[in-house]
Amino acid sequence: MQAVRRTIPPEILDAFIDELGRNPAQSDCRCALQQCSFVSRAFRNRAHHYLFSKVEFVQRPYSTPSEILSRLWQFRNIVHRGTRLPMTGLLHHLRSFKLVMDGSIFEAYAILENEDLVEILRAIQVSSKDFEAFAIHGSSFPIVWPDLTTDFRAVFRNLCRTMPNLTTLNLVNIVGVPHTLLMRTNIRDIRFHLIEFKKPRMAFVIFREGHLPKGQLESIDIDYTFPFPPSNLIESRLAYEDAMAHYRTIFSQVKKLRYLIYRSDDLERFIAVARGLSSSLEVVNLELTNSDNGFLRALSWEIPLADLPLLRRLIICHKSLISTGTRHPLFKVATVLKNVSVPVCMEAVELLFEVSAQAPWLKAMHFFPEPEIWALLDTALTNRRFDAVRSVVLRLRYCVSQEPPWTFDEGVFIGRCHDLVKDVFPLLAGSKSKKLELVVSFTTGFEEAKSQINQV
Repeated sequence: MQAVRRTIPPEILDAFIDELGRNPAQSDCRCALQQCSFVSRAFRNRAHHYLFSKVEFVQRPYSTPSEILSRLWQFRNIVHRGTRLPMTGLLHHLRSFKLVMDGSIFEAYAILENEDLVEILRAIQVSSKDFEAFAIHGSSFPIVWPDLTTDFRAVFRNLCRTMPNLTTLNLVNIVGVPHTLLMRTNIRDIRFHLIEFKKPRMAFVIFREGHLPKGQLESIDIDYTFPFPPSNLIESRLAYEDAMAHYRTIFSQVKKLRYLIYRSDDLERFIAVARGLSSSLEVVNLELTNSDNGFLRALSWEIPLADLPLLRRLIICHKSLISTGTRHPLFKVATVLKNVSVPVCMEAVELLFEVSAQAPWLKAMHFFPEPEIWALLDTALTNRRFDAVRSVVLRLRYCVSQEPPWTFDEGVFIGRCHDLVKDVFPLLAGSKSKKLELVVSFTTGFEEAKSQINQV
């Protein structure tokens, strides 16, 4: 009797690869996905979807530019060799491309003007039909756009204008950017930090009619360098509403605003931006930094978010590390909560912090340094002004280092943190009208975060 041949259903095999693809940044998962790609053509396509959907080239601090230039050369060769094979190419799976430079200004120019980078971007334009996100982060010194090569500027412009699914553009620390950059693009989500646009001649506003389609942008992540509203209008207050009408038309569909505070006077500019988007804004994300030394002094007036009739969610983030003796991030956020006015329609408040957790990870002070300062947040969020809020989300990213004889256990750490949050936030934990949710992510040995959830 001939033996019955049993095969595993393809759905089960796909589920195995999908499980590995949940954490493609981890070295063991990437190695397993690479091995799966050699099994069969079906496995290859599914594994490559996770391996090459997000491509990042990051220049680490104090590294030589030759390292990233070598990686660009290798990736270009892999892409070109793949075009000769009768199989789906790697760029078919590409959804986002990110280039981060953290060296000198000379190294940044060497990377951006490298012919391998230009060829990679040209290949993306041809082969990556589902390309969605493009990011370039300059070095600590600003990059001057007109000083870049003609080839790079041309391929950048063509990539933004010809890719139908490219909806997210992320630029950091570049000056002299043409004011027509977003013209004839489908970009809906922008992240522009330390970006200065080249002002057109004989024009008061940067984005004129046709430079940015009406109502195209849905999410903006900006800082004080973004020309909305014009800074001279804030200073002079002359014909403010007439000049702002043009910008309100352009940004009429923006639903999410993320604003990075660098300086004490940035708060006033943030309020002006929020009011300018009041007809559509649903989510406000305010990110604080260590550089805003005069921020607390600037908080002598109310932050009038109650003027935003559609606001549903308020997110406040502080980028500095909280540890024993370091209280100012908590003080800043507590002060914001004390001075903000919220609309009755607001449903949720989210707070994001980075925390240094010290062994042995037993008491509340090991998970929540300076517990009495965290109590200020508990008091502020249960104030009457937040009566309409039904959900408070606390997102904590812990920096944990191994300290012998203590051994770090991921599951025990998260479970203990969930138990102790009720002691640190007793008012929220005991509230019948508000739900307190804790989301924990962590870095072990100060490596890249291994998050339990997706980034906000």
